[in-house]
Amino acid sequence: MAQGLYQVKPPLPFSPGAEAAGVVLEVGAGVRGFRPGERVIAIAGWGGFAEECAVDAGRVRPLPAGMDFETGAAFLYTCGTGSAS
Repeated sequence: MAQGLYQVKPPLPFSPGAEAAGVVLEVGAGVRGFRPGERVIAIAGWGGFAEECAVDAGRVRPLPAGMDFETGAAFLYTCGTGSAS
């Protein structure tokens, strides 16, 4: 993706990283189910390696209790891939 050879080509410049885990800083108008300060995991598409990234609320889930951010940042795709086999 960073070389522009992947099927998804985000507008330049962009930060790579399809998945992310972190703390909600703010929510958009009309977003329900998340609040600032909540620990979450997300499929960002790109931008997950940045310090901050905006993600559609439909692609965000609460970080499971007891799960660290490092594990959470790789959980959604890994879990889906492992479940499919």
